[in-house]
Amino acid sequence: MMKTHLLAVLVTLFCLGFAFGSQAQKKQYVAKNSTVKLDFATKAGSIVGENQSATSALNPKTGQMLFTVPVQAFKFKRAIVQKYFNYPGLVYSKKYPFIKFKGKIVDFGAIKLRKKREYEIVIEGELTMRGVTRPIKATGKLTTGRKEVVGFAQFNIPDISKYGLGKVNGKPVIQAVRGIGVDVTVNATYKRK
Repeated sequence: MMKTHLLAVLVTLFCLGFAFGSQAQKKQYVAKNSTVKLDFATKAGSIVGENQSATSALNPKTGQMLFTVPVQAFKFKRAIVQKYFNYPGLVYSKKYPFIKFKGKIVDFGAIKLRKKREYEIVIEGELTMRGVTRPIKATGKLTTGRKEVVGFAQFNIPDISKYGLGKVNGKPVIQAVRGIGVDVTVNATYKRK
């Protein structure tokens, strides 16, 4: 678990160099141990998984953000879901160990990060899961202050099969996955680095 978390931090920092440039990287806001919650709406009811090992970075000048979520760190209450979540027919964590988001807070210029205030925000970007990248739009809140910035966001993926879940080598193997939606909530506390 510690190796997975360390690898997520290293991947995030490596990507920051490309996403934000080496000079900007020195003044990033970084969130470690962020929480990502997945709530799958299935015929059998809600299936909830939580991950407290996500890492994120926020560029204080542009509002660009990056999230790296280690797939194997998701925990489910149902043992059967925990067992099969990482298998090739679902998320396939051996081949695709991370879920990544790269995007930007819309109208970020109106946000003052160092003043204590709460902002309603919209985030637009791209979510990559199982090697499939698709556009995502999220809504949320950003609570700013002198020492930290706390972010909350939520979005819905109406059909997880669009990200390749339920397929192995491009061929459908788990038909029940088609049409299953997932509500995603994210909580991150950023500290200036």
